[in-house]
This record gives sequence, structure tokens and C-alpha cells, in this order.
Amino acid sequence: SPYICYGNISIREVYRALLNSWDRPGWRMSMKALSSRLHWHCHFIQKFESEIAIENDPVNSGYKNFPYIVLDKSHCDFQLWAHGKTGYPLVDASMRALKSTGYLNFRMRAMLVSFACHYYLIHWKLVAEYLATLFLDFEPGIHYPQIQMQAGVTGINTIRIYNPMKQALEHDIDALFIKKWVEELRGFDPGYILNLPSKNYDLFSLPESHYPQPLYDFQERVKKTKELLWQWKNSNSVKRNNLQILSKHVKVRKNSRT
Repeated sequence: SPYICYGNISIREVYRALLNSWDRPGWRMSMKALSSRLHWHCHFIQKFESEIAIENDPVNSGYKNFPYIVLDKSHCDFQLWAHGKTGYPLVDASMRALKSTGYLNFRMRAMLVSFACHYYLIHWKLVAEYLATLFLDFEPGIHYPQIQMQAGVTGINTIRIYNPMKQALEHDIDALFIKKWVEELRGFDPGYILNLPSKNYDLFSLPESHYPQPLYDFQERVKKTKELLWQWKNSNSVKRNNLQILSKHVKVRKNSRT
């Protein structure tokens, strides 16, 4: 919430209001969900206070020399991603919406990070720095751990690689969001848009489109990245640091059952 980030309202005020409405009929599940998010918010901010280095260094030092390709913001791949001109409609729509409004839902944020780090192999630090300038609700304690988690360089989290074509089919089946933000595609049928990019690039030869063609094949690119991520995740250095991370930040709950 930008209101919490900028101090317009405190977590304590929000929590007090939540407790005052705790017994409101029909709202208990929602109240529990909100309470959980507030605890999650505070947990990550407290964690950042004891791990401020994760703004610049991976929380798992075993990933310090991970072989990223894009290490500079002037690189053409970074520029395509940063300006929403990747050739992948949902990625481009999400970036353009974020640049215009300062907001994006969690899944699309995760997809932007995943696409940058796994498709273009852009260093997660460049991704973190750029997105920090766009998010109205930028909170360092949440931002940097989430960027590293979605980039797959924590060692303790599941490796997630978001497929933008699959995400579009599941969450924007009528291409309404895409058409709103990618004006080059407004004149095309949703079925055509959702199949982009395809092996048939007829669309890109149409002068009225001006929509860019992707630089790389998504499946080929992320297959190599996934193999690389798992290779590093299974390395002795990453595994050794996993134990240190878990012992410092994870409280093991004893099973009360006998």
C-alpha cells in the first residue's frame, strides 16, 4: 500500500481497525487474510533490518557469481523490457500499465521479474533498481527479497518461471488488459493476440501494427535458464548457505502431538 509506505497511515492503525471489525458477520475469512498479510509485511521489514546487504547482494552468497548476460541498463535487452517492447503482449502490457499507474498486481509483478531474469538473463539488481522507481508502494524490506525469490536466487524457494503466453490465456482471455495498454494490438482479434508470439509472424509485416518481434524463442531460452538455475541450486555452495539462512530466519515449530 502506498499509504503505508509513505506513512499516511500506520500498520498499527490498520491492525486496530481490523480488530474492531473482527466479528463483522461474513467477513472473518477476509479479516484473517488481511491479518496474515500485515504480519507478513512486518516480518519482511524486520528481516531486512538484519539483512540490509540484500539490496546489493544475493541473500544466498552462493549465487554471487551467477552468470547473468545483461549487466548494464544500456543493454538493448534491458531497454526492450523496461519500455514494454519485448514482443510478448502480456509482458508489454504489464510494463506499460506499471509505468503509467505505478501499480500492478502481484502475479504480473512476479512475471515481469521472471521474464527479465529468466528470458533476458538480466541481473536481478538492475531489475530491482528499475522497478523500485516505478512502484508507488515500494517498500525495500518487501521489494528486495521478492525480487530475489522471483529471480530464483535464494536457494530456499521453489524456482518459478512464468510463461507469459500461458498467463495471458489464464488471466486475460479476452485480451482486454493487453488491448488497453498495447495500442499496436487494439485492432486485432483476441485469439490472434493470445497466440503471439507464434511461428507465423505475418502480424509483424503489417505496417499498421508496429508491434515488435521477440528477439528469442521463449521455450528455448528459458529451458537453458532453468537448467542453469537448478545446477546452481544443487551446488554445494548454495546448499551450505541455505542452512545458514534457515537457521537465522526460520523458526522451527515443535509438533505438539505425541
